[in-house]
Amino acid sequence: MKLQAEEVACHLDSQLVVRQLTGEYRVKNPELRTLWKKTQDLLKNFKKATFTSVPRTNPQIQQADALVNEALDTQLHTSYEKKPQIATLSRVNPEQKLHNKNAPNTQKTLFVHTSIRTSNMNRSIDFYTRFLGLSLVSQREIPQNNAEIAFLQDPQAKGSKLELTFYRDQKKFSQPEYENRVFDHLAFEVEDMNQTIETMRKENVTITDEPFKLSTTGSLIAFVEDPDGTLIELIERKTP
Repeated sequence: MKLQAEEVACHLDSQLVVRQLTGEYRVKNPELRTLWKKTQDLLKNFKKATFTSVPRTNPQIQQADALVNEALDTQLHTSYEKKPQIATLSRVNPEQKLHNKNAPNTQKTLFVHTSIRTSNMNRSIDFYTRFLGLSLVSQREIPQNNAEIAFLQDPQAKGSKLELTFYRDQKKFSQPEYENRVFDHLAFEVEDMNQTIETMRKENVTITDEPFKLSTTGSLIAFVEDPDGTLIELIERKTP
């Protein structure tokens, strides 16, 4: 509106949203309808508006995705800064200092979350809360991507968050053979390895590697898969 434009052309990666904005489909979700109404109010400032569905590979869509992710990361980082129990990790050994002395970024950083995709949001939330003890921190719609995201974390908020992302327009969802994967695995520390494994086994969770002891630390290690085939390492620390 600051540009005094009379016409606007909108390109979206969701055919469903295009049809909702053009009135072909009704918007039934209350939250989405609120956003739809705000959009309709904004459109009154233009003489003409068009909505076109484009593939996710479109450069403008990829740029929009990057901006959304940046905004979400900034929002999440801000929420972490407000928690006094979360501290920036700064201790490094002399070898690390020597290795990083020429690093271009000298600011302290904090690893806050990892994002993985899911083909069934409710099923994934159930898996990570029931078997691995995480709690659902937040869950919301991302209407511009026709997606839904959820953040989970341990009840004490000691570990990093896990972000589950569900894209409703994603038609193909399959894991490549392990040797061909780019993403490797998640890791969770458990109190009782045998109990965790047996509980999972009874509910037909895929156990890819039975528990084994590391000769260096004495810790127990096992590997399982979540409902979408994401590999998870389970670790039981050796008690002193």
